[in-house]
Amino acid sequence: MNAALPIAMPRSRSIALVIAMAAALAGCRDSPELVLLNARDSLAELNKTACGNKERLADALQDLSKYVEPRAAALIRSAPDVEKSSSGQFKVFVTCKPPPSVLPPGEVVKVDQPSEITAILKLQGKSGKPGAEVPMVLVDGRWKIDLLEMESFTQAIKTK
Repeated sequence: MNAALPIAMPRSRSIALVIAMAAALAGCRDSPELVLLNARDSLAELNKTACGNKERLADALQDLSKYVEPRAAALIRSAPDVEKSSSGQFKVFVTCKPPPSVLPPGEVVKVDQPSEITAILKLQGKSGKPGAEVPMVLVDGRWKIDLLEMESFTQAIKTK
């Protein structure tokens, strides 16, 4: 009887295997361009449904927040509570209809990646002019839009 016995793998080989698996999984994440497209779709859906359907608002806000970095996501998700507790004095854009310019239009023409955890999507503007830039950051292995760094987002948040 010749039973196969498990062979202990040397520690260095185990570490190498884990690193190789992590590298392979990193290639599976959505690209920054796809994250922007998904966020635009989510923003459009929020515009269509949330204003007339307050029950759907929390779900729509949650969906949009999946595509942005955690600080902005928390602000987006808390929008209705912030407006309510401030008696309407502070109004976060997503309480009803966020302006489409929050996520600027335009086709991605270039992706700059100044570091392993940041990227900047350069968009084509009107008539071939340079368009807006969308900063991205890698959070827990996924690309997220860094809304707090975008002027279009800060313009969309207003006080009465």
